[in-house]
This record gives sequence, structure tokens and C-alpha cells, in this order.
Amino acid sequence: MSDTHKSRSLFFPVLLILVGAFLLLNTLNLLPGSTWDVLIRLWPLIFVVGGLDGLLKREGFTGAIFAIGLGTILLLGNFGYLNSNAWHSLLRFWPLIIIAAGLDLIIGRRGKFSALIGILVGLVMVAGMFWLVITPAANRLPSSNTPVSQALEGQKDARLILNQAVGGLEISAGASPANLLQGDLTLVEGEQVNWEMRNATTFEMKSEGDATWVLSSFAPQSRWDLQITGAIPLDLEISTAAGDQYIDLRGLLIRELDIQLAFGELRLTLPESSSLNGSVQCALGRMVIEVPQGAAVRFTADTALASLSIPPGYTRNDKLVSSPAAATASEVMEIKLSQPVGSILILEVP
Repeated sequence: MSDTHKSRSLFFPVLLILVGAFLLLNTLNLLPGSTWDVLIRLWPLIFVVGGLDGLLKREGFTGAIFAIGLGTILLLGNFGYLNSNAWHSLLRFWPLIIIAAGLDLIIGRRGKFSALIGILVGLVMVAGMFWLVITPAANRLPSSNTPVSQALEGQKDARLILNQAVGGLEISAGASPANLLQGDLTLVEGEQVNWEMRNATTFEMKSEGDATWVLSSFAPQSRWDLQITGAIPLDLEISTAAGDQYIDLRGLLIRELDIQLAFGELRLTLPESSSLNGSVQCALGRMVIEVPQGAAVRFTADTALASLSIPPGYTRNDKLVSSPAAATASEVMEIKLSQPVGSILILEVP
């Protein structure tokens, strides 16, 4: 007679226990930070609990061990114990999830020997991930530095369009008086970036060429470090598929702002005062908005499943978040924030 008994899933019971234990510690003031801030850092527990559940149900050993290892790496990154945050590591290693699933199909669950092989293979994959995280140079691709510059040619205003595939992006003021934009690009092998003035006022920079490097390298290996002019009013449009964006608008005359990041971490520093009208979107990851003290700004925050943290003194009415100065200022920055999954942190800075 066939054995029809199946192990019950522990996924949701274990998640409930862990969440309940965390909430208890938080209410007893034994954990630093707000409930949402720490909860959002614990999201990799989904991988750990899923892996434990898979081991219990014997649905595949390689994938289960890999999931536990990946979740552990993501947790250590989230809490600062590894030199790589969780979003970086997930983007870097997600193809291994497919590989682990394929290995489970090949090895199967035919007996103790196949289970042992599956566990050993999973442990080897986890050990490889840890090695790559703690030894960044181990898988670094060949890269080159490319200078970029675009002269100011009598423009009274301009529109900048920056379309990046995967990588780190840093933007600030500081271009020389003669330039609209200048900086350095660190490009990995197979990556190409083209730039041109499309018309008298529109400058566009775009990732092009062989895109296979996206899956084999991670964002820090490819980087755009750009300085733009603060001498003329600008419309700024930025798009990155995955990686990190560090955008400092202090000293710049930004009228319209459109920032899009599909996956990763975005840090935006606003100017002290401006009539800026902007939209900032990050589909999955972490968004940090730095607001200078005394700046007048109103945010419309669409958070869906994301957490939202605001500074003391700010007011929140449903989706609308306002700084204290916004109530009386004649010039107010209006910014829409969209973060379906992850966290939004609004900070007040000197």
C-alpha cells in the first residue's frame, strides 16, 4: 500500500511564531527602531522558512538548503554583518534559484543517497555564495574607465535623460562652468554607453550593447559618476533597471524630476528650496529621501506593501506627507513617491 501521508507545511506557522516573537520583543522595547523598520529588514526570513519547510516535506534538498543559505546571507546583509546589502545579493544570486530547482529535478528524492547528494550540492552552492560575498574580487569582471562630458553651448535650460541598465549611479552638482555634464563611467566588459545632444536642449545617455554582463556581474562593478551644471534650470529624467542611485540635488536648479528604479536602493537629497515638481518610483527595494532642515516639501506617498517612516514634526494625512515649512511657504516642492514593496524613509538633514 502506498504511503499517502504528507508532512504538514510549517511555512505559515513558523512565520507567525517569528513575527509574534518579534512584535513581543518590540513592545517590550528590547529591539531598536520602529516595528515596520525592523520588520522590513526581516523579509529574507521568507527564504529561510521556505527552505526549512521544503526539508520537512522532502520536496527537494538542494533547493531547500540553497533557500536557507540565501535567506541567511540576505539577513546578514540587511543587518550590516556582510559587505553587501540584501537587494545586492538577491540581484546577484537569483539565477542560482533556477539552477537549484533544476538540480532537484535531476537528483530527485529516490532514497537516502540522493538526499545526501542533494544536501551536499546545496551546501556547496551556499558556500560558494558566501565566498563570493566576502571576496568581491573573486568574480570581478574586467572593467574600464571612460570619461564623459558635454559642453554648454549657450543653452538657457536643458533636459537630461539618463537610461541605465544595471549599475551604480551617482549624480551631484559640480560640473565645470563650461559643461552641461561631466564625469566618469566605469564599464564592465561587454557594456556600452552612448550619449548625444538629441536637439538644442536635450541630452541623452543610454546603456547599449551586449547585455549578458547584467546576469554575470553585479551593480557595483558598473558605475556612472556624474556632475551636472547648476548654472541653468534643468529637467532631469533618470531610469535604472537594477542597482543603486545616489542623487544629490543640492546646488542644482531642477524644475521637473522623474526617477525610476526597478530594483535596488535609491537615495535622493533634495535642494534647500525649489519649486521642484517630481516623481520618484522604486518597484522593489529601499528609498531614502533626505530633506534639508527648513525645506518646504509635500510628498504624495503610494506605499502599497511598503513601510513609510517620516521625521518628527512632519504631518501625515493618508497619502499626503508635509514638512512643517510647507504650511506657510510660498514655494513648495511637490513630489510623488511610489514604492509598492520595500521601505520609504524620509530623513531631515542639516
